[in-house]
Amino acid sequence: MIAPKFFAPLFARLIICAALLLPALLCAQETGVQLYTFRAQLAKDLPGTLKLIRDMGITKLEGGGTYGLPRDQYKKMLDDNGLSIVSWGADFDKLAKDPAQFIADAKYFGAKYIVCFWIPHQDTTFTIEDASKAVGVFNTAGKLLKENGLSLCYHPHGYEFRP
Repeated sequence: MIAPKFFAPLFARLIICAALLLPALLCAQETGVQLYTFRAQLAKDLPGTLKLIRDMGITKLEGGGTYGLPRDQYKKMLDDNGLSIVSWGADFDKLAKDPAQFIADAKYFGAKYIVCFWIPHQDTTFTIEDASKAVGVFNTAGKLLKENGLSLCYHPHGYEFRP
């Protein structure tokens, strides 16, 4: 029989551990990274950098482009490293002209999101005209993307919020 003097502190420790671990377990998410973070390394050693990312425990990527490789060769590199593309990058002007090109790439790589990282504007000035143009492009492209099971995202930088 376990003595109460031993059992009570042990039970208290178990409760404390459970209370500390529960939020982490309930909120557990996979770790991902924007490939732009590794742009210098990727330019020098694509296979080695993808392996490094995998070795860091990262499995989900935000990318766009195949680093000069044919799509199938790049996808094989990702697959060989257990990496998957979650979101695919889209240049604003190309998104405005032909959003369908991004649908094909996103679906090929299994991405669920198309993300635009930049709205063209002059110097440090972001005007209402720039914003209005972006709204038009995003609404048009977003509708087509949604019809194809994808979501459009925008990655702000801060210039959009200056007066």
